Amino acid sequence: MAVTTVRQLGKTVDIYETPFGVRTLKFDPAAGFFLNGEHIKLNGVCNHHDLGALGAAVNYRALVRQFETLAEMGTNAIRTSHNPPAPELLDIADKMGFLIMDEAFDVWARQKTALDYHLLFPDWHEQDLRALLRRTAIILL
Repeated sequence: MAVTTVRQLGKTVDIYETPFGVRTLKFDPAAGFFLNGEHIKLNGVCNHHDLGALGAAVNYRALVRQFETLAEMGTNAIRTSHNPPAPELLDIADKMGFLIMDEAFDVWARQKTALDYHLLFPDWHEQDLRALLRRTAIILL
């Protein structure tokens, strides 16, 4: 945890704690995946962005409950589909020790339906991907 302290005229006016961590990742074709030098077997699921009948709006407690259930099943990795997840989901994953594969796009230049992201992809893919990477980098700190 990194702590930032703001002082004005010698008095503390604000303190902010920032989660911080450095991770090393290694993929070995013969031995598998290593996180911080530890061999990890990935037990993953593909998890859509919403909470079923609860809808797509973020419900923090419902996400925690979902992750608790996944952990009980032995899950330690999640592929988000088909779009970048809410920052709250990434925060929960980090706190609970889940690995996340952050899927950027559901479609690219070729359509699946008439009004999907393929219409926006040529103009927005780079900006959207940059935003995903900036957000992920902040979460990974």
